[in-house]
Amino acid sequence: MNLLPVLENAATRTRNSALAGVFGQSVTITDGDWVLHQSPVEGNKPLYWHGTGLSRFMAVKLGSVVDGRREAIAPERSMPTWLSDKRADPNELANLAETRPDKLKEMQAALKQTRLGINAPKEQVARLGL
Repeated sequence: MNLLPVLENAATRTRNSALAGVFGQSVTITDGDWVLHQSPVEGNKPLYWHGTGLSRFMAVKLGSVVDGRREAIAPERSMPTWLSDKRADPNELANLAETRPDKLKEMQAALKQTRLGINAPKEQVARLGL
């Protein structure tokens, strides 16, 4: 990605959104104004560790490598899917997921589309309830 336009003008955008996440827990997407923390569905399945490396610094149990991935068992955290308006609530204290279903669906669609664009594991759609 060419970052020269950003160096020349700080207001220049290089992307429409950014993704983050914690393995076996929520996946987050933000467009800079809104943030969605999409939690996995109950049961958090299927969950796979892609690759042959170990999860040394995480509390994850890994099965045998099959087709380049391992079945993973991670501790479940009961966290709701959380939607925040960063302009009005920079500390994300209010969950707007129920009161703004239109924005929730929009951000979930953006999450689904963005993860497709980065070749995220296919099973993540089911695991996140998308």
